[in-house]
Amino acid sequence: MNPSARVPMRPAPRWTPSTSRESSSPKRYLRSTKTAHAAPATRPRPIAAAAGLAKARWAEWESLRIPVLAVFAGEGMFQPELKDEFVRRGHNVRRMDLPGASHDAHLDSFEDWVQALHSFLRSAG
Repeated sequence: MNPSARVPMRPAPRWTPSTSRESSSPKRYLRSTKTAHAAPATRPRPIAAAAGLAKARWAEWESLRIPVLAVFAGEGMFQPELKDEFVRRGHNVRRMDLPGASHDAHLDSFEDWVQALHSFLRSAG
């Protein structure tokens, strides 16, 4: 969709005791009215968003022409074959595996992650 063609969201109404018929707090009131006051073109579409995550994005990945550090967690969501394919299909990709880390490898193996990042940045110069 063309961003200039988007219909802007109307601001949510201000909470006052008179507008809070079913809401007991300003936060709850705004939460309950946020989607109702959004223009139809800007309302969240969870199914469409989830479908976008499942789509392969190899063309975008293969178009990168910058040095890339691909950090993979040993207990993460990528299978070994897919990790190999990421490196093979990319350009100038350095791979780092953090065994024992989960999807949040930068939190689970923070020191190893920082060391890998520093080394990569020094070498990419």
